[in-house]
Amino acid sequence: MGSTLFFLRATFAQVAPANNPPTFYRDVLPILQEHCQSCHRAGGISPMAFETARQTQPYAAAIHQATQNKSMPPWFADANVGRFSNDPSLTAEQIGTLAAWANAQAPVGEERDAPPARMWAESWSIPQPDLVLKMPQAAQLPANGDIEYTYEIVPTHFSQDRWVQMAEVLPALRSNVHHAVVYVRPPDSKWLRHAPVGVPFTASTLTDPEDRRGAHWTDSEILLVYAPGSSPDMWPANMAFYDKNKSNYQVPERRVVRYALVDVNQIRQGIQVSDDQLKVQYQKNIQDYQVPNRVHVEHILLMTVGNKTDAEVEEIKKKAEDVLKQARSGAKFEDLAKKYTEDPGTKDKGGDLGWLVQGQTVPEFEKAAFSLQKGQISDLVRTQYGFHIIKAIDKETAHTKSFDEVKESLRAPLLLSQADKQASDTADQMSAAIRQSNKTSLDDLAKQYHLTVSETRPVSATDPLIELANSKDAKDAIFRQRAGDLSLPIRTDRGYVVLLVKEIQPAHPGTLEEVRDKVVADLKRQKSIELARSKAEDLIKRVKAGEKFDPAAKGLGLDPKASDLLARNGTIPGAASGKQLTAAFNLNAGEVGAPLTLGQNWLVYQVAEKQEPNPADFEKQKKDLTEEALQAKRSLAYEAFRTALDERLKQEGKLKLMPEKMKNFGSLG
Repeated sequence: MGSTLFFLRATFAQVAPANNPPTFYRDVLPILQEHCQSCHRAGGISPMAFETARQTQPYAAAIHQATQNKSMPPWFADANVGRFSNDPSLTAEQIGTLAAWANAQAPVGEERDAPPARMWAESWSIPQPDLVLKMPQAAQLPANGDIEYTYEIVPTHFSQDRWVQMAEVLPALRSNVHHAVVYVRPPDSKWLRHAPVGVPFTASTLTDPEDRRGAHWTDSEILLVYAPGSSPDMWPANMAFYDKNKSNYQVPERRVVRYALVDVNQIRQGIQVSDDQLKVQYQKNIQDYQVPNRVHVEHILLMTVGNKTDAEVEEIKKKAEDVLKQARSGAKFEDLAKKYTEDPGTKDKGGDLGWLVQGQTVPEFEKAAFSLQKGQISDLVRTQYGFHIIKAIDKETAHTKSFDEVKESLRAPLLLSQADKQASDTADQMSAAIRQSNKTSLDDLAKQYHLTVSETRPVSATDPLIELANSKDAKDAIFRQRAGDLSLPIRTDRGYVVLLVKEIQPAHPGTLEEVRDKVVADLKRQKSIELARSKAEDLIKRVKAGEKFDPAAKGLGLDPKASDLLARNGTIPGAASGKQLTAAFNLNAGEVGAPLTLGQNWLVYQVAEKQEPNPADFEKQKKDLTEEALQAKRSLAYEAFRTALDERLKQEGKLKLMPEKMKNFGSLG
């Protein structure tokens, strides 16, 4: 079987016309750059470079053989496990190209077809490191022979734990380093505890038996592994914050649900409603189409409410008469209303009151409004509110709307009613089928009633259930159902739905990928709080060092403000209350208070002015202060009496509170 596959692949590679075989520069070099040159380049670990045609042609047959049997590029992961992002393996097409090139005697082609040379980092691939740990002593390599696995312990001199975001090994001589593994040995680890520090050693050079065993096995963490062509190790941003606060990022239980929906809207689209059916609805509800006498009016109101003298009322009347004169002289009524009316409810609408029916407004206004013809403007109308000028925009006498007038408004409700009934009938039939046999499958049920089976995304108890119109009943059923059980039809805004819990994902500590958005938001909030505190402390230092408050604040990007004089029972709007600023009343003018934390904000203040209490003011307020103190004492005494009486009556069985009944009387306090 293996030889047959090999033969077929070789044949496939030669499908290209013989007069147009692959060339090095056009077809082979791009493959080598992507998959081979990490080792096969000048200064690389491989003994031969594949960067030019001259370097590569002698190895064409070997490249053909190694890529056919997949020994090159080396890759040992099980293909059945999944896809790895750093898999260097060639595709079948690439293997075929290399085979065809070798079989055609490795033609060079035109150099102008070559891709740009790949640039290899001879220094750091990551940004300039914050810390570089060098091997204190170089490892000596013999000219030939086997080399025992070599260790070198490199002290970090860290006094506290550090989080690493990127790590890279930079060999001094890439051509001599086959691979390297960097381990992290915690301070309390006993691994290789007696081994020398800062010098290369091997298992055979160690004298302690435990250390010698440790040179062949360890449970210490691996920081990174280097091999030619490997990329630096990089860890996600925010990993440190996430790891320290893992307990805050629990992912709740989520469930995936398959469902079949009796879609009311879909049913409605398939229903036809005749005029005869609409007429039946019209006659059945004809009272709904009776229109009373009504008039659509605009008005201008000049108010006389309040304690107006006769002279003031007369002045208002004269002003109203002037506005009426303007209206009858051709001025636009809506503009006059916006300018003069004192009715706040209609001022912005140009005085428009909409349609009025009889009995809806005060008698004087109603009589005048219903006496007007369409387009007519009234005389001044006096009501309890003031002087009105009324204009009739439209007018209708009592009548019943005809069928043709209301026909289209009847169609949508009737369609919905019929669709609802059809959906309800289907739901009843499905419910009976489910009750009859608990072995009924969702797919069979959907097929029988011509429904589509869909699936939700994983949802938690607090996630919106958009697929099912955020139905609370459906959500409750999802988290009540056992996996594999069918629910009875549930009414939602979209129709009736039958649910089947397909998968239950248990609650678990969230991975960084799952909770990244929340981690980033929390970290930003923490950083902003820390920055606010730092600026607050810095501002105090600057002011205490002699800087003026305002320039120092502005220098830190802050916006200084000055308050009015503040009493202990007062407040600074948008900042703090006198109670929160109690310490300020013990400072002198010019002194700075300690930073005050207000939720996530910090407040720094300097006393600009201080007024001591005036004894004369105290004498004036003494009576009021005494009364306030007495009232406070009375309230405390009454509350103590009420509480004691309440407890005694409850114990004697003479008092029983019924909170549900008492809700009808308002708050219990």
